[in-house]
Amino acid sequence: MALSGEPTLQVFYEHLNRNARPADAPRLSVLLHGLPVRFFETFGSPVQAVA
Repeated sequence: MALSGEPTLQVFYEHLNRNARPADAPRLSVLLHGLPVRFFETFGSPVQAVA
């Protein structure tokens, strides 16, 4: 039983279905500044030099 104001699992899945990106959507990219190159290399993420 959910407490007052606590979302239920059903509500979670309803939100997930409503906000999910389609499988054929363009790839999402995020640009982060100020993190060392080693951080990205650790996770195998591409590194792009910026001026």
